[in-house]
Amino acid sequence: MSESAAPGAPPKFTPHLPAPRRGWEGWSRPHSSPILLAPEAELGAPAFGRTRGGRRLLHGALLVARDLAIVLLLFLLVRATVESFSVDGFSMQPTLQDRDRVLVNKFSYLRIDPSFLGWIPVVGDELSKERFLIHGPRRGDIVVFDDPRFQGEEIVKRVVGLPGETVEIRQGNVYVNGRRLEEPYLDIPWFENRPAVFVTPGHYFVLGDNRTASVDSRSIGPVPRAAIVGKLSLVYWPPARFTIGPNLPLGDTPPHLQDATPQAVAQPAR
Repeated sequence: MSESAAPGAPPKFTPHLPAPRRGWEGWSRPHSSPILLAPEAELGAPAFGRTRGGRRLLHGALLVARDLAIVLLLFLLVRATVESFSVDGFSMQPTLQDRDRVLVNKFSYLRIDPSFLGWIPVVGDELSKERFLIHGPRRGDIVVFDDPRFQGEEIVKRVVGLPGETVEIRQGNVYVNGRRLEEPYLDIPWFENRPAVFVTPGHYFVLGDNRTASVDSRSIGPVPRAAIVGKLSLVYWPPARFTIGPNLPLGDTPPHLQDATPQAVAQPAR
């Protein structure tokens, strides 16, 4: 029996709602009418999507610029401290062979100018001397320097005489300040006599390890410090000849200096 309204009462209204629809997630939600919003352009504000996308694009561009700046900085730093050369010639045999690829450390001999501290009275005189960040060229170091004969070319040789020393060659033996220098890296016999040469301040006396085929301080004179590019630190090619720091520090005093009584042209390292 159906329920009827009381006499004189308004009819009862029962809304007919559609059944809930099931979404793809598997949950039910009631039907709702779409809410119409006025376009943001009409409201005078930029579209939200475009604003967010623009921020993403700006953020990505900043990240790319940062990474490029870091890569450029590292490249310049490496380029300023390390440089690759190819040995072309036989003047440094047996230590270096023709076509060896080497790395030269330009940071080792970096000079600093302490004159900006000269206003300090106590240390003013001391700071007037030449200073190196790490150390200057030492006896036994293999160095690359600018060829004074050809602009833009470099030569690789070994330091045997330091500033202020006297270097003399007798019967194929090198004498520094009257003391014979022991050179265990030599294996090619040579016999030569050269008069004593005084190495002026700021210069270095260099010789090739293959004295029979080397253009060095015997013919071009001591090398100025400003011409030295850097110190050879690594032989990396060919792999069979990989060597770290083929330098042989000989020191400044005995035992390498012992008491004693009074070309095939070397091609530039590229």
